[in-house]
Amino acid sequence: MDVQCKLAQDNNAKVQSKALQSFTSFLQTENLRQLIDQNLAMIIQAMSHNLTSTSPSIRNSSEELIALLASTSEVPS
Repeated sequence: MDVQCKLAQDNNAKVQSKALQSFTSFLQTENLRQLIDQNLAMIIQAMSHNLTSTSPSIRNSSEELIALLASTSEVPS
């Protein structure tokens, strides 16, 4: 999870873009829900960092991933 978050924040836009694409698949894998929920703060921090990117595609991908997280993450009661 650490490596995936670091790649999503890489200075190279191509690396970031590929990492965000793979992150989308990763987040949609039901078997990994517990891992994702346990590391939610780290994932959100990586995605929110990208919201300030000068690349529109990186910003849009990050917004989509945050929306995906919001729709699929469990909220503790």
